[in-house]
Amino acid sequence: MRSFLFFVGVLGIFFSAPAAARTSSVQGAAIQVTEGDWGNTNTGDIETLLHSVASELWRFFPERAPTKLVVIAGEKGPFTLYQKGPKGEYVILLSARNRRWAQYAYQFSHELCHVLSNFGHGQTNNGGKPNQWFEEAVCEAAAVFTLRSMASTWASNPPFPDWKDYAPVLREYAEQLSGEAHRRLPYGMSASAWYATNRQAVSENPYLREKNEVCANLLLSLFERNPEHWTAIAYLNLDPTAAAAAFAEYLESWHRAAPAKHQVFIAEVIALFAPKRSEELRTASVK
Repeated sequence: MRSFLFFVGVLGIFFSAPAAARTSSVQGAAIQVTEGDWGNTNTGDIETLLHSVASELWRFFPERAPTKLVVIAGEKGPFTLYQKGPKGEYVILLSARNRRWAQYAYQFSHELCHVLSNFGHGQTNNGGKPNQWFEEAVCEAAAVFTLRSMASTWASNPPFPDWKDYAPVLREYAEQLSGEAHRRLPYGMSASAWYATNRQAVSENPYLREKNEVCANLLLSLFERNPEHWTAIAYLNLDPTAAAAAFAEYLESWHRAAPAKHQVFIAEVIALFAPKRSEELRTASVK
């Protein structure tokens, strides 16, 4: 899906994009929406929307280096290319169209989370790393979190006054997603038992959404109780060798890379899947 040949085709969009393309910024994130088949809307409104989306997550990353994001109307997607654009920009394709702001917000926040969590480290064009499913779950949690957060923001301070009425739509979409039956653990099953049952399936195919989204809801609960720990995803995937390691090792590499202020939280995440190992990490963290 993120093949080199496809990337070559996307590059043509950069070089043929109209000079009037606009760029907006939020705390170091420069967002440019290219002209394309967006339906009955315009790039200016989409950029304003994505600026609002980005602000809900980017506020947790005040020290992140300036980042350029180019957003394209893709026939497929949403997804983020592993290869960067000609000026080092991240290239994000969205399939949302017209003025379906909730869908844009959902798709863009998911892809932005991939950028923030170092999605390209240890990865290849073919994908398929056994722990990639976890990153997908984190980004799904980020998407629902962002929708809820935007709903609260737009209820009192929307980008435009007439967008205030859209705040309930954002919240309803978030509740619809998080409330889907397949996102719940089976009755009486722990997260660690769920992972043991599904380990092979998710490690072989990171895009099994109905499985990833079970994990996403568990993570969403943790992040909503402790939103300041969204910053912790900046330390995910920093060790490229961990991409192909056992899942417990992958999570422990995240724990090691993160500052002490995030380690107890990451130990809580590990506790979902490996309770005994999490207790060892917590004990070590307080010594």
